[in-house]
Amino acid sequence: MLQKRHIIFFILLLKMPDFVMAQQNNYNKDSLINAVLQSINADSVRQTIQTLQDFNTRFALAPDHKNPAVFISNKLKALGYNDVKLDSFMLDSIQWPQGSGTFYNTWQYTVVAQSNGTIDASKIFILGAHYDDILNQGDAFTYAPGADDNASGIAAMIETARVFKLHNIQPAYTIRFVAFAAEELYLNGSYKYTDKVFAANDNIVLMINNDMVAHNLQPANNWKFNIQKYPQTDWIENLTNQIAQDYTQLTPVVATNSIEHSDSYPFYLRGYPAVFFQEYDFCFLLHTISDSINSLDMNYCAEVTKISCGILLNTNLTSTGTANIQKAEINTDIYPNPVQDNMNVSINSKLNQKVTISVFDMNNHQVFENERLLTQSGINNFVYDLRSLSKGIYYCTIKTPQSVNCQKIIKL
Repeated sequence: MLQKRHIIFFILLLKMPDFVMAQQNNYNKDSLINAVLQSINADSVRQTIQTLQDFNTRFALAPDHKNPAVFISNKLKALGYNDVKLDSFMLDSIQWPQGSGTFYNTWQYTVVAQSNGTIDASKIFILGAHYDDILNQGDAFTYAPGADDNASGIAAMIETARVFKLHNIQPAYTIRFVAFAAEELYLNGSYKYTDKVFAANDNIVLMINNDMVAHNLQPANNWKFNIQKYPQTDWIENLTNQIAQDYTQLTPVVATNSIEHSDSYPFYLRGYPAVFFQEYDFCFLLHTISDSINSLDMNYCAEVTKISCGILLNTNLTSTGTANIQKAEINTDIYPNPVQDNMNVSINSKLNQKVTISVFDMNNHQVFENERLLTQSGINNFVYDLRSLSKGIYYCTIKTPQSVNCQKIIKL
């Protein structure tokens, strides 16, 4: 299975841009990426969605439409991002409702947080989502919860920003976290923003967009998500498939039915590579007062968040753009793998120290944790009975005070 994966990975590299290919031989990034993705937390996602819903409305024309932007800005600052701004623009002569003869002129506020690249700051990756909402019927000025559309996308963005800071990720290239205003009013926010970056001749390597990523009707063993794919973006599809296979329990499904209806579209029109991720079980409660957090699946949303986060990690980790998880001071071996009954953990350490051995399932639920003392400098062997575990994919994490090792295991 490992040989097959390496062959597939080599084929994918042939179709990827140079900035992706150049990084693959720096070191094995699997354990670092997995450790960061394991930190993505469903409760954290829920908190963001609930807070955005609690604004009652985030309609772009409502009197308090700036408040959600301020919340997102303050949240990103609290996470440790110093370069955060409200990128304001005038939304003028917008008729609402359509055909009513009533026109609005308002200032809108797209939120932009930037983490500068350590290798080449001129190359820019954007992770975006829109924060405004709307109703097809009813009074959007008063109440429009917009939990799935699109508090869920903002939650995915903020959670990615959170785990990047949690693990002290210093990206090789510049990453911008962008919360777009006025998407529901004809993509005005993203059109205005792409006009600015195009005029500034910004080198946008990839725009990743999340819009409606929390509605799910399937059991965890049948989770899927849509890759809303634009033309000539095979390398993005290939990389997405790789991340989904290696680090999640999601199955990607390619679609094109919504590519013109979200904030990635203006980037595509300007010639920037873009991808738009969306839930597989489409939520038909969008633009209604029933689009609330009660209809969503937080574990599913957290899992979809891993896709965008994994792509950013895969393309931005180098030997100098690392995290606070150090290279291992110990050598480990887990066998047999796949495992049916007993899992053997062999640890070759130069130090007498404590080690914590944990196993997590694909939902980041800890199956067990065991603390041991490495009583000798050399090889230490431990055996764990896994017969009670269900068949599937798990991760075994081996932590010492100096290092973290993480390995995927398959339970038969």
